[in-house]
Amino acid sequence: MKKIASAIILILMVFTACQKSEDGPAKKSAETKSTIEINSPWIRAAAKNMNTALFFEIANNTENEIALVKVESEISKVVEVHETFEKGEDMMGMRQVDEVTIPANGSRLFKPMSFHVMLIGLNQDVKEGETYSANLFFDNGSQIAISAPVKVFEMKK
Repeated sequence: MKKIASAIILILMVFTACQKSEDGPAKKSAETKSTIEINSPWIRAAAKNMNTALFFEIANNTENEIALVKVESEISKVVEVHETFEKGEDMMGMRQVDEVTIPANGSRLFKPMSFHVMLIGLNQDVKEGETYSANLFFDNGSQIAISAPVKVFEMKK
């Protein structure tokens, strides 16, 4: 009889311990997002053989810093991640970058006169109302496919 009672107590203790360990992480993961989101993508309208840019916001809802390391699209001959920088004497320039870091639980906006994705040597006219796809690659192995509508954009003075 003592062996049966001891076995039942042991089973209840194991069951209770498992129950607590399953409830804890499940609750935590439901409260914490663990994704990368791409918001508001768009492409500036441009003519065939010209260059244009892809813009969006990356929301990093993970606990770790990530970096955008590459973008691919069939819309153009070359795709590069760029940043706009001050060259000095009131001059601005653009240069290719190897990666763009997005902080843990933060975001990075790719917009005109900042970080952006250059689409160099367009394969066709890219007109307002059309939508094109791109694949974004991150240093943590994540890959996200997006669809970006084409918009006409004019710089505000």
